[in-house]
Amino acid sequence: MVTIDERDSAIIEALRRDCRASNAQLARDVGVSEGTIRRRLNRLMADGAIEISVIDRAGRANAAKEERGGARGLEAFIRMMALPQDLDETLASVRALPETRYAAAIAGEYNIIAWMEVEDLDELGRVLSDRVRKIEGVELTETNVMLDGAGGAGAGVGGAKREESAENPPRRLRL
Repeated sequence: MVTIDERDSAIIEALRRDCRASNAQLARDVGVSEGTIRRRLNRLMADGAIEISVIDRAGRANAAKEERGGARGLEAFIRMMALPQDLDETLASVRALPETRYAAAIAGEYNIIAWMEVEDLDELGRVLSDRVRKIEGVELTETNVMLDGAGGAGAGVGGAKREESAENPPRRLRL
């Protein structure tokens, strides 16, 4: 079992606020030396208490596009509320779905987030109802469809360029 003390909790909270903070910045924020930050981060990662990841949207999206013969798919982030006692098994089940490009445990009301890619909205609906919501431990889901994906900044639905402004804010779909 992983033991997390107040200092570890302060480091984790600082990373939640700014996951790209340097060790030096974390040391200033928490009030310890940079060496202490480095040792504690290494221990927290080795113990499995934290995981630091990078989502390579462009690389994964391009690989998935090649698998589909060049057709662009629909990408979505699905947040899931899982029972705490089932979190590890639920996360493993989500990661095993062929549509899942990335999945991780997260802090907050929802405790799992998955990045999935499917062919279209119909397939997304089928995946959600036939697979995701049937995974033991999944209590609730919230889906956000990506309108601006790895195709480049400003490339919206159908690849049309969409300028964002106060009058034309970013769009968000909830399913």
